Amino acid sequence: MTICFKEVGQGDSIIIEWVDVKQKIGLIDVNLKPKSSNPALNHLISAGLTEIEFLILSHPHSDHFSGMRKLLEYCREYKIHINYFLHTSANVPEWITSSVTGDVERNELGKLFNLIEDMNENGEIENCGYLDNTSGELNLGTWKLRFLAPTSRQYKAFKAKKYTAELELKINSSAGNLLSTVIEIYNDDNSILLTSDAVDNVFKMIYESKMITRKLLVGQISHHGAKENFYKEFWRESKRVPDCPAVISVGDNPYNHPAPYVINYLEKVRYKRYLTNEAPLLSSISSVSGSLNLVSSVHSSSSPTPKSGDVTFTFP
Repeated sequence: MTICFKEVGQGDSIIIEWVDVKQKIGLIDVNLKPKSSNPALNHLISAGLTEIEFLILSHPHSDHFSGMRKLLEYCREYKIHINYFLHTSANVPEWITSSVTGDVERNELGKLFNLIEDMNENGEIENCGYLDNTSGELNLGTWKLRFLAPTSRQYKAFKAKKYTAELELKINSSAGNLLSTVIEIYNDDNSILLTSDAVDNVFKMIYESKMITRKLLVGQISHHGAKENFYKEFWRESKRVPDCPAVISVGDNPYNHPAPYVINYLEKVRYKRYLTNEAPLLSSISSVSGSLNLVSSVHSSSSPTPKSGDVTFTFP
Protein backbone atom coordinates (compact mmCIF):
# COMPACT_ATOMS: atom_id res chain seq x y z
CA MET A 1 0.00 0.00 0.00
CA THR A 2 1.18 3.49 -0.88
CA ILE A 3 -0.03 6.76 0.66
CA CYS A 4 0.92 9.95 -1.12
CA PHE A 5 0.43 13.40 0.38
CA LYS A 6 0.31 15.50 -2.79
CA GLU A 7 2.07 18.86 -2.79
CA VAL A 8 -0.86 21.17 -3.54
CA GLY A 9 0.15 24.37 -1.79
CA GLN A 10 -1.96 25.33 1.22
CA GLY A 11 -4.42 22.45 1.20
CA ASP A 12 -4.88 18.69 1.18
CA SER A 13 -4.91 15.95 -1.44
CA ILE A 14 -4.09 12.40 -0.36
CA ILE A 15 -3.93 9.41 -2.69
CA ILE A 16 -3.97 5.81 -1.46
CA GLU A 17 -3.09 2.93 -3.78
CA TRP A 18 -3.05 -0.79 -3.10
CA VAL A 19 -3.43 -4.17 -4.77
CA ASP A 20 -6.38 -6.44 -4.04
CA VAL A 21 -6.45 -8.83 -7.00
CA LYS A 22 -5.99 -5.71 -9.15
CA GLN A 23 -4.57 -2.21 -8.68
CA LYS A 24 -6.91 0.08 -6.72
CA ILE A 25 -6.98 3.75 -5.84
CA GLY A 26 -8.75 5.98 -3.31
CA LEU A 27 -8.59 9.76 -2.87
CA ILE A 28 -9.14 11.99 0.14
CA ASP A 29 -9.65 15.65 -0.82
CA VAL A 30 -8.65 17.30 -4.10
CA ASN A 31 -7.12 20.77 -3.93
CA LEU A 32 -6.03 22.94 -6.82
CA LYS A 33 -2.44 24.05 -6.64
CA PRO A 34 -1.80 27.76 -7.25
CA LYS A 35 -2.14 28.62 -10.97
CA SER A 36 -4.89 25.98 -11.20
CA SER A 37 -2.89 22.79 -11.68
CA ASN A 38 -4.62 19.71 -10.27
CA PRO A 39 -1.99 17.27 -8.93
CA ALA A 40 -4.53 14.65 -7.78
CA LEU A 41 -6.23 14.60 -11.19
CA ASN A 42 -2.85 14.41 -12.93
CA HIS A 43 -1.96 11.44 -10.73
CA LEU A 44 -5.24 9.71 -11.61
CA ILE A 45 -4.63 10.26 -15.32
CA SER A 46 -1.12 8.83 -15.03
CA ALA A 47 -2.41 5.77 -13.17
CA GLY A 48 -4.65 4.90 -16.13
CA LEU A 49 -7.31 3.20 -13.97
CA THR A 50 -10.98 2.87 -14.93
CA GLU A 51 -12.31 2.72 -11.38
CA ILE A 52 -11.93 4.70 -8.15
CA GLU A 53 -12.64 2.69 -5.03
CA PHE A 54 -13.47 5.74 -2.91
CA LEU A 55 -13.43 9.52 -3.05
CA ILE A 56 -13.73 11.28 0.32
CA LEU A 57 -14.33 14.95 1.01
CA SER A 58 -12.97 15.37 4.53
CA HIS A 59 -14.93 18.58 5.14
CA PRO A 60 -16.38 21.43 3.04
CA HIS A 61 -13.47 23.88 2.91
CA SER A 62 -12.17 25.20 -0.40
CA ASP A 63 -8.57 24.10 0.19
CA HIS A 64 -9.88 20.53 0.32
CA PHE A 65 -12.47 20.57 -2.51
CA SER A 66 -11.29 23.21 -5.02
CA GLY A 67 -10.14 20.61 -7.58
CA MET A 68 -12.74 17.93 -6.92
CA ARG A 69 -15.31 19.02 -9.52
CA LYS A 70 -12.68 18.96 -12.28
CA LEU A 71 -11.70 15.44 -11.22
CA LEU A 72 -15.32 14.30 -11.30
CA GLU A 73 -15.88 15.86 -14.72
CA TYR A 74 -12.86 13.92 -15.98
CA CYS A 75 -14.30 10.71 -14.49
CA ARG A 76 -17.60 11.37 -16.24
CA GLU A 77 -15.96 12.09 -19.61
CA TYR A 78 -13.68 9.05 -19.52
CA LYS A 79 -16.17 6.71 -17.80
CA ILE A 80 -14.16 6.16 -14.63
CA HIS A 81 -16.56 4.55 -12.16
CA ILE A 82 -16.53 5.63 -8.49
CA ASN A 83 -17.64 3.01 -5.97
CA TYR A 84 -17.97 5.32 -2.95
CA PHE A 85 -18.25 9.07 -2.51
CA LEU A 86 -18.32 9.90 1.21
CA HIS A 87 -18.52 13.32 2.82
CA THR A 88 -19.52 15.32 5.91
CA SER A 89 -21.40 18.16 4.24
CA ALA A 90 -24.88 18.78 2.86
CA ASN A 91 -26.16 20.45 -0.28
CA VAL A 92 -28.40 22.90 1.57
CA PRO A 93 -27.91 26.68 1.93
CA GLU A 94 -27.47 26.63 5.70
CA TRP A 95 -24.57 24.19 5.56
CA ILE A 96 -22.87 25.81 2.57
CA THR A 97 -23.20 29.29 4.11
CA SER A 98 -21.75 28.07 7.42
CA SER A 99 -18.83 26.26 5.77
CA VAL A 100 -17.50 28.69 3.17
CA THR A 101 -18.18 32.41 3.09
CA GLY A 102 -16.95 33.85 -0.22
CA ASP A 103 -19.39 33.87 -3.13
CA VAL A 104 -16.95 32.05 -5.41
CA GLU A 105 -16.37 29.28 -2.87
CA ARG A 106 -20.08 28.87 -2.09
CA ASN A 107 -20.87 28.66 -5.78
CA GLU A 108 -18.17 26.02 -6.33
CA LEU A 109 -19.34 23.91 -3.39
CA GLY A 110 -22.92 24.02 -4.65
CA LYS A 111 -21.85 23.02 -8.17
CA LEU A 112 -19.76 20.19 -6.74
CA PHE A 113 -22.67 18.66 -4.85
CA ASN A 114 -25.05 19.12 -7.77
CA LEU A 115 -22.62 17.16 -9.94
CA ILE A 116 -22.19 14.47 -7.27
CA GLU A 117 -25.96 14.02 -6.97
CA ASP A 118 -26.33 13.80 -10.75
CA MET A 119 -23.54 11.24 -11.07
CA ASN A 120 -25.04 9.20 -8.25
CA GLU A 121 -28.46 9.18 -9.92
CA ASN A 122 -26.85 8.10 -13.22
CA GLY A 123 -24.89 5.28 -11.59
CA GLU A 124 -21.50 6.88 -12.24
CA ILE A 125 -21.05 7.00 -8.46
CA GLU A 126 -22.27 3.71 -6.98
CA ASN A 127 -22.66 4.70 -3.32
CA CYS A 128 -22.94 8.25 -1.99
CA GLY A 129 -23.58 9.46 1.54
CA TYR A 130 -22.62 11.03 4.83
CA LEU A 131 -19.94 9.58 7.04
CA ASP A 132 -19.24 9.64 10.75
CA ASN A 133 -17.60 7.39 13.31
CA THR A 134 -20.37 4.81 12.92
CA SER A 135 -19.78 4.38 9.17
CA GLY A 136 -18.60 1.00 8.00
CA GLU A 137 -15.00 0.17 7.22
CA LEU A 138 -13.37 0.09 3.80
CA ASN A 139 -11.02 -2.74 2.84
CA LEU A 140 -7.62 -1.82 1.42
CA GLY A 141 -6.15 -5.25 0.75
CA THR A 142 -4.31 -6.27 3.93
CA TRP A 143 -5.28 -2.92 5.55
CA LYS A 144 -8.61 -1.45 6.61
CA LEU A 145 -9.87 2.13 6.79
CA ARG A 146 -12.21 3.39 9.50
CA PHE A 147 -13.56 6.77 10.58
CA LEU A 148 -12.93 8.06 14.10
CA ALA A 149 -14.53 11.48 13.50
CA PRO A 150 -16.71 13.38 13.08
CA THR A 151 -19.08 12.03 15.71
CA SER A 152 -22.63 13.15 16.41
CA ARG A 153 -21.10 15.61 18.88
CA GLN A 154 -19.21 17.44 16.11
CA TYR A 155 -22.26 17.48 13.82
CA LYS A 156 -24.34 18.95 16.63
CA ALA A 157 -21.70 21.60 17.37
CA PHE A 158 -21.55 22.59 13.70
CA LYS A 159 -25.33 22.95 13.44
CA ALA A 160 -25.31 25.18 16.52
CA LYS A 161 -22.94 27.66 14.86
CA LYS A 162 -24.66 30.77 13.56
CA TYR A 163 -23.70 32.59 10.39
CA THR A 164 -22.65 36.21 10.93
CA ALA A 165 -21.79 39.01 8.53
CA GLU A 166 -18.27 39.10 9.96
CA LEU A 167 -17.62 35.74 8.32
CA GLU A 168 -17.70 37.48 4.94
CA LEU A 169 -14.16 38.65 5.70
CA LYS A 170 -12.99 35.04 5.44
CA ILE A 171 -13.07 32.38 2.75
CA ASN A 172 -13.63 29.37 5.00
CA SER A 173 -15.63 29.48 8.21
CA SER A 174 -13.81 27.86 11.13
CA ALA A 175 -17.08 26.05 11.92
CA GLY A 176 -16.42 23.80 8.92
CA ASN A 177 -13.45 22.27 10.73
CA LEU A 178 -15.90 20.65 13.14
CA LEU A 179 -16.93 18.38 10.26
CA SER A 180 -13.37 17.20 9.57
CA THR A 181 -12.71 13.51 9.24
CA VAL A 182 -10.15 11.65 11.30
CA ILE A 183 -9.28 8.42 9.51
CA GLU A 184 -7.36 5.44 10.82
CA ILE A 185 -5.85 3.02 8.32
CA TYR A 186 -4.82 -0.07 10.22
CA ASN A 187 -3.84 -3.72 10.25
CA ASP A 188 -3.43 -6.05 13.22
CA ASP A 189 -0.53 -4.15 14.76
CA ASN A 190 -0.16 -0.74 13.12
CA SER A 191 -2.01 2.50 12.41
CA ILE A 192 -1.74 5.40 10.00
CA LEU A 193 -3.66 8.53 11.00
CA LEU A 194 -5.11 11.08 8.54
CA THR A 195 -6.57 14.10 10.30
CA SER A 196 -7.61 16.78 7.73
CA ASP A 197 -8.47 19.92 9.79
CA ALA A 198 -9.83 18.21 12.91
CA VAL A 199 -10.12 20.41 15.99
CA ASP A 200 -8.22 19.88 19.24
CA ASN A 201 -11.27 18.57 21.14
CA VAL A 202 -11.51 15.67 18.70
CA PHE A 203 -7.95 14.60 19.55
CA LYS A 204 -8.79 14.98 23.23
CA MET A 205 -11.76 12.63 22.70
CA ILE A 206 -9.65 10.09 20.80
CA TYR A 207 -6.92 10.26 23.44
CA GLU A 208 -9.21 9.93 26.47
CA SER A 209 -11.30 7.20 24.85
CA LYS A 210 -8.20 5.22 23.86
CA MET A 211 -9.59 4.82 20.35
CA ILE A 212 -6.15 4.11 18.87
CA THR A 213 -4.36 1.17 20.46
CA ARG A 214 -2.05 0.10 17.63
CA LYS A 215 1.42 1.41 16.96
CA LEU A 216 1.41 4.64 14.96
CA LEU A 217 3.51 4.46 11.79
CA VAL A 218 2.61 7.85 10.26
CA GLY A 219 0.51 10.70 11.63
CA GLN A 220 -0.82 13.71 9.75
CA ILE A 221 -0.80 16.91 11.81
CA SER A 222 -4.19 18.60 11.60
CA HIS A 223 -5.01 21.87 9.83
CA HIS A 224 -1.61 22.42 8.21
CA GLY A 225 0.08 22.58 11.61
CA ALA A 226 -2.17 25.21 13.20
CA LYS A 227 -1.54 25.67 16.92
CA GLU A 228 -5.24 25.90 17.84
CA ASN A 229 -5.90 22.42 16.40
CA PHE A 230 -2.93 20.79 18.13
CA TYR A 231 -3.69 18.70 21.23
CA LYS A 232 -0.21 17.98 22.49
CA GLU A 233 -1.17 15.20 24.96
CA PHE A 234 -2.43 13.08 22.08
CA TRP A 235 0.79 13.38 20.11
CA ARG A 236 3.03 13.05 23.17
CA GLU A 237 1.35 9.90 24.50
CA SER A 238 0.64 8.10 21.21
CA LYS A 239 2.19 4.67 21.01
CA ARG A 240 4.42 5.03 17.98
CA VAL A 241 7.51 3.85 16.15
CA PRO A 242 10.81 5.61 16.94
CA ASP A 243 11.10 8.95 15.13
CA CYS A 244 7.55 8.53 13.86
CA PRO A 245 6.89 10.55 10.68
CA ALA A 246 4.60 13.54 11.27
CA VAL A 247 3.27 14.92 7.97
CA ILE A 248 2.07 18.50 7.50
CA SER A 249 0.33 19.43 4.25
CA VAL A 250 1.12 23.11 3.86
CA GLY A 251 1.99 25.84 1.37
CA ASP A 252 2.45 29.59 1.30
CA ASN A 253 -0.14 31.12 3.63
CA PRO A 254 -0.81 34.21 5.79
CA TYR A 255 -1.79 32.15 8.87
CA ASN A 256 1.66 31.23 10.20
CA HIS A 257 1.12 27.56 9.33
CA PRO A 258 2.76 25.47 10.53
CA ALA A 259 3.02 27.18 13.89
CA PRO A 260 6.57 27.27 15.33
CA TYR A 261 5.11 25.90 18.57
CA VAL A 262 3.86 22.78 16.76
CA ILE A 263 7.14 22.20 14.93
CA ASN A 264 9.19 22.67 18.10
CA TYR A 265 6.95 20.38 20.12
CA LEU A 266 7.08 17.62 17.50
CA GLU A 267 10.85 17.78 17.52
CA LYS A 268 10.90 17.79 21.32
CA VAL A 269 8.89 14.56 21.58
CA ARG A 270 10.86 12.90 18.76
CA TYR A 271 8.72 12.98 15.66
CA LYS A 272 10.38 13.22 12.27
CA ARG A 273 8.65 16.02 10.41
CA TYR A 274 7.67 15.80 6.73
CA LEU A 275 6.27 18.99 5.18
CA THR A 276 4.99 19.15 1.62
CA ASN A 277 6.57 22.58 1.25
CA GLU A 278 9.92 21.44 2.65
CA ALA A 279 11.80 18.36 1.48
CA PRO A 280 12.91 16.36 4.55
CA LEU A 281 16.54 15.44 5.12
CA LEU A 282 15.76 11.76 5.71
CA SER A 283 14.36 9.80 2.79
CA SER A 284 13.97 6.35 4.32
CA ILE A 285 13.13 4.63 7.57
CA SER A 286 13.77 0.92 7.94
CA SER A 287 13.22 -1.92 10.43
CA VAL A 288 10.12 -0.33 11.86
CA SER A 289 7.96 -2.41 14.20
CA GLY A 290 9.91 -5.63 13.91
CA SER A 291 9.73 -7.08 10.41
CA LEU A 292 7.71 -4.20 8.97
CA ASN A 293 9.67 -1.89 6.72
CA LEU A 294 8.42 1.62 6.04
CA VAL A 295 9.96 3.49 3.17
CA SER A 296 9.18 7.12 2.47
CA SER A 297 10.24 9.37 -0.32
CA VAL A 298 9.76 12.89 -1.56
CA HIS A 299 9.04 13.48 -5.23
CA SER A 300 9.81 17.04 -6.20
CA SER A 301 11.15 19.12 -9.03
CA SER A 302 14.57 18.53 -10.57
CA SER A 303 15.91 21.56 -8.73
CA PRO A 304 19.19 20.72 -6.93
CA THR A 305 17.70 22.14 -3.71
CA PRO A 306 14.02 21.12 -3.78
CA LYS A 307 11.82 23.03 -1.36
CA SER A 308 8.56 21.23 -1.95
CA GLY A 309 7.22 17.93 -3.19
CA ASP A 310 4.89 15.00 -2.68
CA VAL A 311 5.53 12.98 0.45
CA THR A 312 4.97 9.27 -0.19
CA PHE A 313 5.03 6.31 2.20
CA THR A 314 5.02 2.68 1.05
CA PHE A 315 3.93 -0.16 3.34
CA PRO A 316 4.17 -3.92 2.73
